[in-house]
Amino acid sequence: MEKYVKHPLIKDRKIQRRIYQETLLASCANNNSLIILPTGLGKTIIAVLLSVYRLKKFPNSKIVFLAPTKPLVEQHYQTYKKVLTVKESLLTILTGSYSPEKRKSLWEKSKIIFITPQTLQNDLINNKVSISSTSLMIFDEAHRAIGNYAYTFLANKYMEVADNPLIAALTASPGNEEKIKDVIENLFIENIEIRDEKSKDVSPYIQDIKIERKFIDLPEEFKQIKLMIEKKLKYYLKELKKYQFVITINLKEINKKDLLTVQNRIQAKIKSGEKNTEIFESVKNIAVAVKLSHMLELLETQGLTSLNEYFKKMKAGRKKSDLVIVNDEQMEKIEKIMQDLISKNIDHPKIEALKQTLTEQLHENEKSRIIVFIHYRVSAQKVVEVLTDLDKIYPIKFIGQQSKRGDKGLSQKEQISILQKFRDGEYNVLVATSVAEEGLDISECDLVVFYDAVPSSVRAIQRRGRTGRKSPGKVIMLIAKGTRDEGYYWASISKERKMKRMLQELQKISVDIKDKKTKISSKQTKIDKFF
Repeated sequence: MEKYVKHPLIKDRKIQRRIYQETLLASCANNNSLIILPTGLGKTIIAVLLSVYRLKKFPNSKIVFLAPTKPLVEQHYQTYKKVLTVKESLLTILTGSYSPEKRKSLWEKSKIIFITPQTLQNDLINNKVSISSTSLMIFDEAHRAIGNYAYTFLANKYMEVADNPLIAALTASPGNEEKIKDVIENLFIENIEIRDEKSKDVSPYIQDIKIERKFIDLPEEFKQIKLMIEKKLKYYLKELKKYQFVITINLKEINKKDLLTVQNRIQAKIKSGEKNTEIFESVKNIAVAVKLSHMLELLETQGLTSLNEYFKKMKAGRKKSDLVIVNDEQMEKIEKIMQDLISKNIDHPKIEALKQTLTEQLHENEKSRIIVFIHYRVSAQKVVEVLTDLDKIYPIKFIGQQSKRGDKGLSQKEQISILQKFRDGEYNVLVATSVAEEGLDISECDLVVFYDAVPSSVRAIQRRGRTGRKSPGKVIMLIAKGTRDEGYYWASISKERKMKRMLQELQKISVDIKDKKTKISSKQTKIDKFF
């Protein structure tokens, strides 16, 4: 028989009691905590439990729930509204669309506030609101708390002015060692709580996720183009090596990220006053090298449609690096080969592999919901066009709000509408860029397809987390063999292993810190003790 949490602020039979949530509540009730929990296991519910505990302890206080995007803010608001008995008028979403005066008025009247960090930062800087009476500040997608992101400012301000501060930082994937340490420092973390699929108190609630990798050979025509781009890229790397900006021209040892780092280094030299032939030559050479590296990535991981669009963009561009590439004799040959292949409807073999994968899944279960993750919008559009022609496949593109040249983003209203139609079955395939990776409760999804690999362990974990929430799920990765795709795949695996080892070490340290700072009894892990 299922047991539910009983509390005057929580509606009956809305929150199922789970041991790991009770344990986390006990651990995080009095310590600034980083909570790392797999997607789908209820990080928001833990935030709810902490919220009602703090409101009971400090009845005149407020709760602030921060989330990086408006759709996420809306989602958390809806969860709280669904499970709490608190008057709806006391739960408030504050966005930049309200005037500052309106936000100030709503802030003063509200008990639990859902807001983006940028909006709250602006209001604090302009002295429109006060967070001194806030007894709990929740940082969703806490891995963003690095560099100059607003989370860093808000945590500092909160710990400085709040009467009874407590921070709860939530994430499924905090990133590499350096980023984890930054998050801990920036959010004043004293306690780290980690659960993964193998944790004893979590495993009963974990659904099995089957992961399958499909390695795909590039066609000979692609290999020909690839060799031509590589040859040209090596020429520019050789020029950069001459001035010791790179130490190798081996393309297996240098990637686009490395080249961007070199570009920043050269720009820094110019800003510091270095102006000589060596520097000015290298500015041009690194700009061309970055673009050639990007062309290789598009060819290997996306296909001719994306590469062709990039060519068009360079032809319309006015930068010297664009002109160098489009006027190059070898590049003109590449464009001719590419146009010939496009006219024959030849593109990346991933497209056929994707069509087969989706057809098989819908044959097994015609009610399936599928998400296809693609890094680039151009590729997403191409995939939607191809899938639209297939029987029983109803695809829709799901992208971010930002509009780019010739590519209008989706409004928040449009995003919410698409997700609802996906839940209702009007669409059964969501072709999504990174906007769908982070946090959004997209609905139960039977299959997730990685159209391309990502080198980030955070993004890989987030993508996988879209399936296997309420029932067993499946992940299929399409990987172009012997390309950056494969390199990115192995990089994300390696980073994830390192991240888990690092977190285990940090958790041991946090236990020592917590023992010195608080005397919470090890027996105090039942929700009743807090309510």
